[in-house]
Formats: sequence, C-alpha cells, structure tokens
Amino acid sequence: MSDEDFLYIQVRNAQSKYLKLLISGIVTTLGGIIFIIYAFTKFSHDGVYESDQPSLKQILPLVLFFIPAFGLQQIRNCWSERNLYLRGAMDGLLIDEKGIKGPLVLLEGPTRDKLRDNHQPVFFIPWSKVEAFVLEPQRGTKVHGSPPYYKIAIEGGEQSLQSSYFILRNDLKDREQDIVSEIKKYLDDDKFIFNDAIYEDDKEKEK
Repeated sequence: MSDEDFLYIQVRNAQSKYLKLLISGIVTTLGGIIFIIYAFTKFSHDGVYESDQPSLKQILPLVLFFIPAFGLQQIRNCWSERNLYLRGAMDGLLIDEKGIKGPLVLLEGPTRDKLRDNHQPVFFIPWSKVEAFVLEPQRGTKVHGSPPYYKIAIEGGEQSLQSSYFILRNDLKDREQDIVSEIKKYLDDDKFIFNDAIYEDDKEKEK
C-alpha cells in the first residue's frame, strides 16, 4: 500500500486524557463524600434529626449520594475504556479505502458509550454506511457546551445521536485539511455539510 492509499494521524496525549478523567472521577467521589458527611454532621448538630416534623434536610444526605455514585461511575468507565485502549493497540485515526477507524478516545457521545459497554476497543465506519459527514463548530462555552466535532451520520439512523459518530476535532485540528481531502476521495460532495470552517494547517499559518 502506497502513502497515497491511506492517512494515519496519531492522537497525542491519549493516556493523559484518561488520567484527567480518572482524577475528575476521584475528585467528584471524594467531594461528594465530604459534602455528605458535612451535611449530616451539621444537621445532627442543629437537631434536625430529632424533630418530629419531616423536612428536606433530614433526607438531604441520602439524596446527595448521587454525587459520589456519579464519580464512581466516571472512574469505572475511565478504567474500562483505558484498558480497551491498551488492548486495541491503536493510537490514531486511520482513513483508507475501507472506511474510518480509530480508538474510542477520539469519540464522544452515546456511540462511544455503547462501544465501550460492548468491550469494543476501536470504532470502524465503512464508507458504504456513511450518510453525511458534518463539520460542527464548538457550541456554548468550553464548560457548558459541546466541543467542535465531526458528526458522521449512519444510513438508516435518521442522523440521531445514538446512530451517529462524533469524532473530536480538537485532537486532529493540525491535520484537518488533510482529513477532509482524504475523505473526499471516498465520499460524494453532497454528503459533506460544513457548519464550520476547516482549521488551517499550522504549516499554512507559517507561510
């Protein structure tokens, strides 16, 4: 296979992304536990639990258990996906005549969760299944919003969240022109939807 037959782009710092997710899960879990203990201690000191009159404060510590539970779920998902990443032995995006393939760390959304739960270490999208390739911009803020991504809608899925692949553009933006050019070899122009401009190559910026 010649260099023109495929494009492979390595994902930088994939392991560090999992480390950040792991730390986030640990912080959420510990923070939730501390919050529960604080609330229970304070309400006990205030005599809330000695009152015969029911109140929200009496059950609040139990309600707050969803915080550490969510943190533990984050840790579980992160650990599971990291093990899949190592098992898949693939650290980049591959585009060739068969389709698009890559590790789950490049994805976001329900399809990523489904693949992880099915213990699939990589995703693969054959060209015959692609209904649309959409460049989506960042929406909202970095904290409250969605990052820029490629939405690859699958035929028959009505472009729903569950049937589309969302590939994070930030991990690949230095090569976005190459990615779009390579994909255009295999998809008709009417399948491309540009809701955002293509990121400029760093080499182009230097000219």
